[in-house]
Amino acid sequence: MEEVNEFRKDYLLDEWTIISKNRSVRPFDHKKEETTKKENKISVDPDCPFCLGNEKQTPPEIFRTGSKIKWNLRGFNNKFSAVQTKKEFKTKKENILEYGNAFGLHEVIVETNNHSKVLAELTKEEMTELFTAYKERENALKKKQGVKHVLIIKNFGKECGASLNHNHSQLITFPFTPSKIEREMIKAKEFFEKTGKNAFLEIGEKESKTKRGLFENKSFYAITPFAPKWTFEVWIIPKKQYSNLGEMEAETLRDLGEIMQKALKKIHDNLGNPPYNYYLHESMEKNKSYCFHVEIQPNVKKIYGGIEKAADIILIEVAPEQAAGELKK
Repeated sequence: MEEVNEFRKDYLLDEWTIISKNRSVRPFDHKKEETTKKENKISVDPDCPFCLGNEKQTPPEIFRTGSKIKWNLRGFNNKFSAVQTKKEFKTKKENILEYGNAFGLHEVIVETNNHSKVLAELTKEEMTELFTAYKERENALKKKQGVKHVLIIKNFGKECGASLNHNHSQLITFPFTPSKIEREMIKAKEFFEKTGKNAFLEIGEKESKTKRGLFENKSFYAITPFAPKWTFEVWIIPKKQYSNLGEMEAETLRDLGEIMQKALKKIHDNLGNPPYNYYLHESMEKNKSYCFHVEIQPNVKKIYGGIEKAADIILIEVAPEQAAGELKK
């Protein structure tokens, strides 16, 4: 008799997920109603600091694409930065305590000049332009003194941490490698030394042939991971080893823009434009055992309860195989 529920372990990390099939509801029950009706969408909000005409409401511009009058993308320092660059990074230890100044840089990229436009509505060319901007800003920030890592994230929707409705991404630097990425690197290195293979390339190739494989193009796979942290989670994994965006040529970035646009549109169309986060996991230095990848995590009626908070074991009520089937529609 087939087990109804399963414990599943992350590909590399010692982290567990419960796939709770007997608690699952049909996938369409997870579809959210869009909070903003099309007829109420506006291209410019006079009160939004990220809108056309309100450029003086943000810190000085670092870059823009498009024209002087009508930009496509626009970047500047975060007005409410989580980190600061006034002093170099130093830590102190006092018995069990360790602390230091929050050294780093924090930038914003406004992804479209249209106030109500979501990324799923961008063209693949516009999405490529965004990832090209990510690459250029990441390359610039990596050269700054004291920067060890550049983290690129997107928060969409209040439930996923977005403070403004106008779509934007964030780049934040750290004087160290974030612990989750460092743990991935350690486990990926162990796998490489044991097998001679890159773990992420193996994940992409093998999973693309299972029910968790979504779609692919010349350079990338899109999959639903075996042990997800969020229902309907999607990973974008390259077919060739890249440590970071800086190693990607223009053609690869076009493929990345294309598959990201398709993945976000599938999530938008099939799940009703839910809140989500995505983030880029990268190694800032060339690392043959590690691989750049994107993790997209929709928040579909998910509230972390006692199991998740107490044991750090995630309860998933729609199996990734079932989620993949819904997203393929």
